Amino acid sequence: MKTKAAFKLAALAAAGCVAMPAFAAGTWDFSVCNGSTVSAGTSAGSQTGANAVGNSYACAANGSTTRDLTVSAWGAISTSNNTYGTAFLAGQGTDGFGVGSQSEGGASTTGNNLALDNDPTTLAPNIILLKFSSAVILDKVMLGWTMNDADLTVMAYTGGGTPTTFLAGKTAGNLTTGGAAAGWSLVQNVGDGAPDSPTGTDGTNRNYGINGGGVASAYWLISAYSSSFGGGTLDTLVDYAKLLAVSTRD
Repeated sequence: MKTKAAFKLAALAAAGCVAMPAFAAGTWDFSVCNGSTVSAGTSAGSQTGANAVGNSYACAANGSTTRDLTVSAWGAISTSNNTYGTAFLAGQGTDGFGVGSQSEGGASTTGNNLALDNDPTTLAPNIILLKFSSAVILDKVMLGWTMNDADLTVMAYTGGGTPTTFLAGKTAGNLTTGGAAAGWSLVQNVGDGAPDSPTGTDGTNRNYGINGGGVASAYWLISAYSSSFGGGTLDTLVDYAKLLAVSTRD
């Protein structure tokens, strides 16, 4: 089911306002993008920043010879400040990537909060940023671990040029304000409260089909759900998830 946002962004793509994809479909498996230093050409990846806020991973698609995806994380900068800052991206093996925001302790974050989560609901939800080397049509998001609930918000960068500050200083309430020309645009809210139904149950892998409108971008945000991003309201349950893989289509 396409949301109004998806229809609007599809129209932008058709009008040439959104770059069209420059390479074929693929799947990036984050369980093997684990920070090893093996040479490009495997599906493993390299890590920068190690155990620190602002670290990132460079990942190659399954069977690829090039690390063409950089993954990083963002979250609230403190328990009293709702603006976004860089966060710690934790490689959690077959669970996938988790996030430790500065408000949660960064690299010292433990337990359920080392995830894409919106706990507490009063702070900006944790976000994973996907930076591809060329525009892609993201169409599947796979979660390796979930707890309680696993609703997500998916956004794409549809502004002009290349984003420089990404999310720094923004809040969930103003991240998508101003429409496509301002940068980030809502693509879809997905989860138990949406028309899309995930497979599996809490604690097992979940697969979400997304982006029916075919939006293409080199920059994507996968966030724990927040109604502040727009697109209607799902449920009010607190969401916890870890990002295991993403897929694109031609």
